[in-house]
Parts: sequence; structure tokens; C-alpha cells
Amino acid sequence: TRNSLASSIPTELGELVNVEFFYLNYNSLTSSIPTELGELVNVEDFYLDRNSLTSSIPTELSELVNVEDLHLGLNAISSSIPTELGELVNVEGFALT
Repeated sequence: TRNSLASSIPTELGELVNVEFFYLNYNSLTSSIPTELGELVNVEDFYLDRNSLTSSIPTELSELVNVEDLHLGLNAISSSIPTELGELVNVEGFALT
């Protein structure tokens, strides 16, 4: 959070399968959200808001079965919300503003 990171998100971060808290918000990250982040099956808090991410929300994020807070807002995401995200039954906070 708030590190002034300014590049794309490395796909290798999807290998951090034991991570429970994933905070990359308040940076200048660009490009798209890697589909590999859907492999973070133990994550509870997933924050990518307030960046410059483009493209679409990958349907693979519906594999974040333990996520409680999913924040993707304040980016340049240009597509609709994947219906598969409706399968995230543990979500308590969801922001795309």
C-alpha cells in the first residue's frame, strides 16, 4: 500500500498460495489483473484499488473462495463484472467505485 509501485503486477504473485492479506492498493500499477491471482485461495483481503489497472476483471478471481473484502475500484477497468464473482459467498466488502 502507498509504495509508488509503477509497473505491471507480476504473475508469480499467484504462487503465494498461503497469503491471507493481499494489499497492492494506492500505487500506480498498470496493465491488466493477472489471471494467476485467482490462485490465492487463502486470501481474505484482496485490495487492488486506486491504481491504473486496465482491461477486464478476470473470471479467475471467482476462485478466491475465502475472500471477505474485494476492492478493485478507482482503476481504468473497462468491462462488466464477471457473473462468476457471485460465487464468492464469503464476501462482506466489495468495491468497484
